[in-house]
Order: sequence, then C-alpha cells, then structure tokens
Amino acid sequence: MTSLSYSTVGASQFTIDFAAQRQSLAPLFNNNADLQSLAQVRAGQGASRRRLDDLCRQAFGTLPISPAHEQQLAALASTSSVVAITGQQVGFLGGPLYTVLKIASTVAAARQLSEQLGRQVIPMFWLEDNDHDAAEAGTATMPDVAGNAVTVRLWDGDPERKAVYRRTVSAHDVQRAQQAAELLHGQCANAATERIRAAYYEGASWSDAMMSMLYPYLAHWGVLALRGSHVIASGMHGPIIRAQAERPGGMAAQVAQHDAMLESLGYKPQASVGDYPFFVEVDGMRHRPIADAAGVRVGGEQWTHERLVDVVTSQPSRCSPGVLLRPVLQDALLPSIVNVVGGAEAAYHAQLDNTYRAQGVERPLVWLRHSATIIDQRTQRLMAKSGLTLQDVLRPLADVERDAVAAAASNVIPDVEQRPLLEEWRVAAATIDPTLQGAVAAAEAAIGKALEQLAGKMRSALKRKHAEQLDRVRTVAGTVYPTETLQERVTPMSWFEARLGYDTFRKIAEAITAHDRDSHHVVVDEQATLLAEGTP
Repeated sequence: MTSLSYSTVGASQFTIDFAAQRQSLAPLFNNNADLQSLAQVRAGQGASRRRLDDLCRQAFGTLPISPAHEQQLAALASTSSVVAITGQQVGFLGGPLYTVLKIASTVAAARQLSEQLGRQVIPMFWLEDNDHDAAEAGTATMPDVAGNAVTVRLWDGDPERKAVYRRTVSAHDVQRAQQAAELLHGQCANAATERIRAAYYEGASWSDAMMSMLYPYLAHWGVLALRGSHVIASGMHGPIIRAQAERPGGMAAQVAQHDAMLESLGYKPQASVGDYPFFVEVDGMRHRPIADAAGVRVGGEQWTHERLVDVVTSQPSRCSPGVLLRPVLQDALLPSIVNVVGGAEAAYHAQLDNTYRAQGVERPLVWLRHSATIIDQRTQRLMAKSGLTLQDVLRPLADVERDAVAAAASNVIPDVEQRPLLEEWRVAAATIDPTLQGAVAAAEAAIGKALEQLAGKMRSALKRKHAEQLDRVRTVAGTVYPTETLQERVTPMSWFEARLGYDTFRKIAEAITAHDRDSHHVVVDEQATLLAEGTP
C-alpha cells in the first residue's frame, strides 16, 4: 500500500493542515487529553438509551437486525457506553467510495477507543436524509470500460426543495437504475447488478434504497444506524430548534468568532449560518427562514417571528437543522465521543465550539476518515503498459495527456526554446550596424513562431500515431482520477463491487483502516488480493 501526502492529491489547505495536526487549529476543536473524563461526561449526555434503541431498530426498516447489531444494541443499553459516529447524505448506488471508507473508519475508531478506554464504544452511521439536494442524492457518475465518465440521474428536476426521504423510486427510476447497472463491468458485475435491482424497486424510498445498499457492510461490521428523518419525526430535536428560533442571529454570532479565527489563519469559513440555522417545511418544501423588516419570510410566505416560534414549538416535525446545526443536534442526542468526518466536515466543526458550549454539549473528538484510491487489476495492467506512475495519473486528464505526448515527442521534435536560432546573424548585425539587431530579433521571433506552429502540427500527428497509447492513458486517468478529482469522491461503491466483489472490497476497506488517517492510501491489485486474504 502506498501512502501519499494530502498535499499531493488536491486536498484543501485546511484538510492538509488538519491531517498534520497544525497546532494553530487546536483551539477550534476539543483536544481533551483526558479521554476517560471525556468518555464519562459523554456517556451521561444524549437522549434516553431506550429511545435511541427504538430509532436504531427503525432505521433498518424491513431489513433484519443482524446478530452483530443485537450485540451493539445491548451495548447501547449500558449507560457507560459511548458512540463513534459518522454520517452521510443519501447517494445513488450507495454513494461514492468514501461512504464505505467513512463507515470502515468509524469501526476502526470505535475499536481503538474501546481498547484505550476499557469501555464499549459503538460504531454508528447517521443517514442524513432530510437534505433536499436531490441533484446530488440522485446522481451517480462512473467510468465506462474506456474510462469515460458516464452520469445517470434519478432526479428529474422537480420539485427542487422536497426532502430526499420523501422521494420514492418511480417506474422510470427503475429503468435508470438498470441503465446504471449496465455500466458496471468486471468479474462480479452480475452480483452488483442484483444488489442494485433489489434496492431500487418501484415504490422504495430513496432512503430505503440507500440503507439496502449499505446494509451488508453495516450488518457485518455491527454498525448501528439512525436516519435523520426519523429523528425529526420523533420531535427529539425540538428544544434545540426552538432555542435557535427564539434567538435569531444567535448562532451566527457564536460562529462569527471562530470564523474570524479561521480567516486570521488563512482559511475561508466552510459555511454561513444566517438568522435561523434550520429549515421549515411549507407545503412539503424545505425553506430556510429569513428575517426581514416585516418579520420572517419562509419560502413565499410572510410570517411574524411569533408564528415561527409557534410552528417550531407545536410542529417540530416540520423543522430540520441546517448544515452547521446538524452536528450539534447529533451530539446533543447521542453519547458520541468521536465524529469521523471528511475534510470539508472537519472545516464545519471548526466553526462550532461556541455553539456546543451554548447548548451545554461537551464536544466529542473530531477525527478524519481514511482516504484511499483503489486500483483494480485491469487498471494496473494498463498503467504498466503505458509506463504510468501514481503521480502521473492523480492529476487532471489534460495534464496527463500533455505529458504523455511530450514524452513521446521528446526525442523526435526539436525544442525550439533551447536553440539560438539566428546567433550568427545577431553577431554579424552587431559588427556591421547595431541598429540591425532589432530586425534580427523580429526575424528570429517570426521563425520561432513558425517552428512552434510546426511543432504543434507534429504533436497532433504524434497524438494520431500514438492514439492507442493515449486511449490507455485516458482509460487509466478516467478510472483513477475521474472528473478530475479523487476516485473516492465520485465513483460509487457498486462499481468497486462489480470489479472486486463485495467480500474483497469490504476486506480492502478494513485493511485500509489499519493505516494512518493523515495520508491518502493507494491500493493496487496485488496488494488488494493479499489484503483480502488477510496478509499484512
């Protein structure tokens, strides 16, 4: 397994510095060195264990509670246990690779902390299905056999602001899911296709489909789950939303201090809050309340502040947290000791210390999830045939193509820049009449331009001559760095199941989490096979 610095794979500066544990970021997080004290406090916070048990069982819907889940539910009943939590929005075909990496990272974090603390630490996954970003939740992009990015969408564009959990799979969506399944290729494509068909049937909610796709991993690893929509339906979030409604601008003021600290350190705050850090449903559509001179605007309606507080109080199921309030709500309801997050989520958490304090919630730790690129056997073979290294392909395609052509041209096309084209003429002009040097320079520039145009034509000809090699380069780049970003952020887990098989893919995810969280890890096929077989 090869480990690469985040600075070499296009990560944000905040992620690079957070992974490196930059000391100046420490005041923005809870770096409580006394884990035992933190665990003691967090075990005593959160909703009743019985209510959490009900929510966890409800999250799996008609899916069975596995023996590993029953063990974790028994552990959750103990008031000394704490939770390692991660979460993700609904994603088509189970979401991108990092969704599984997040879950596997949380399992590893729970195991590590359990050993350190001598108490049970339960891995848990929060499915955030209150969000209304259907464009993201209903889209999957994956490379076809030639490495070309192909996108399949469930969402047809209307209505835009409906919460994802309210969306169901239509007959047309079943066809779209089948279209996505047909893009899968590999020795286990049939099994991956069957999983998609079982999840995306007519009438299934998008949330149910997501849970169905994740279930084998959650069941095997004993990861409990919660759905954000179930929490909202329960009304358990009501007091926190009401507190925000009663004090418009309160959270914005709390966040502002840490935003200023982030800006002083050279970072841009990840998100803004506004007057009200939550959404209210009006006619089934989510809208963020906006204070104005007349009161509060909610969607197309004008309310008084008193009406907003009354709706939040009497109908909390119509209200759901925004992106910055959601982690605070999560940790107020769960006895969580660590949040396992991606780089962007860590940046959200950097804004929240004052809000946690205001809610009386002791902040859990914040750990980065593991990050990885998985290179299957076919892609590895194409890389070797094209002479490509990891550093070659973890870049935008245009750069990879340009360098591939430059390498082919290096011993064929002369380098115009390295040749003094008219040196003898320049010397002669200086001897005869120095005023002629301008004319020599102009002639040299014209010749250089003509030669560069000729070199461009030659490079184009080389592209045609080496078309097969460039096709291999594009296939590799489109698989390893699709849509010019890390594979883990785009390629859905179904694609990996088709290429590697569920068991091997799961074991690879497990093996990745045995390594540090401060680097991006690359697993190639031989290593994948050894890891899947349990070889260190």
